[in-house]
Amino acid sequence: MGASRLWFARMMVAAISLVLAGAASGCEPQTPDLTQLRQRYASEISSVSTFKTHGFDKGSADRYLAGPEGRELLQAVSEADHQAAPEVIYARTLDMVLSGSTAPRRVPAPPVLVKIVPKGQQVSPYSPYFTLPAQLAVLNEQQRCPADALALPVKSEAEEYDVYQITPLSAAASVFVSDVAPTVELDGKVSHAGGASQFLVPDRTQRSVPVLVGKIRP
Repeated sequence: MGASRLWFARMMVAAISLVLAGAASGCEPQTPDLTQLRQRYASEISSVSTFKTHGFDKGSADRYLAGPEGRELLQAVSEADHQAAPEVIYARTLDMVLSGSTAPRRVPAPPVLVKIVPKGQQVSPYSPYFTLPAQLAVLNEQQRCPADALALPVKSEAEEYDVYQITPLSAAASVFVSDVAPTVELDGKVSHAGGASQFLVPDRTQRSVPVLVGKIRP
């Protein structure tokens, strides 16, 4: 990353951190009875076995992956793991497409992408799901819970989140954007509307190591 892009990235994160630092608690909508759900359905929540998206159907996703942008996404996922079998690459890519309510479209790599995780946890080295700092700021202004807008599984919901950032290691780094699909979990006991913009990073080797840059308490 060039010096000017790095400066811009740092300034953007600093500005968003200031906005989030003054955030008031009490976002909406809250997941009801979260503590009781975790006690009663600990195994299902831990395994994320009941988490389902309601965005793209598989037929539409398969048609997208047969098209030009879909083939680009498949190629980018393949480049991240040359040892994986073709069917594994396809399944990983299909999960990315099905996580959205709109078809992923390739966009220029933003100077900064961020991800929220429950306080004290680390970002998985394989997760492709990120968003923009500005998206978190918009959710804060709307007093909308990140768990609802980003359609987080119950396992990833928290009263406080750590914010990590990644930056591209080259201008050619692939990024695709789509809208987060609505989700249901625990047979409909938990539902999230989604709708936030998610940035898919198919090849994490083209990005920096995640760096903790702040925290939010919705």
